[in-house]
Amino acid sequence: MSGFIDELKDRLKSAKKVDGGSFSEATINVYVSNFRKVYKLFTGDNNATPPDMNFLKDTSKVSEAILSAGGKPNTRLNYYNAILIVMDAMKYPDKKVKEVYEVKRQAVKKIVEDARSVNKGLTP
Repeated sequence: MSGFIDELKDRLKSAKKVDGGSFSEATINVYVSNFRKVYKLFTGDNNATPPDMNFLKDTSKVSEAILSAGGKPNTRLNYYNAILIVMDAMKYPDKKVKEVYEVKRQAVKKIVEDARSVNKGLTP
């Protein structure tokens, strides 16, 4: 495993959720896995491991990679959540970059919520 991934896991272990609790080991593994998937989509290399967070600066390419990978809106939401959790845990300094991902996440979250409300009306 890379030094960056090990550091990320350590930071996530000490990070606090919004409710003040800690992330479980399973949750940490999901965030790390999704962050690695985003990097693989970004690079096009299925064996790639992120050495750092510098690739996040290219918000257009990251967002295009997530979108072009297909998948359901829930999957895209999970990717954006992972990006933002990692940015928080690693204290990513560029607030403008973070804002771009927050806006993208909100847009996908709205799609997911709209789909849920439509589907709710279809169940007897």
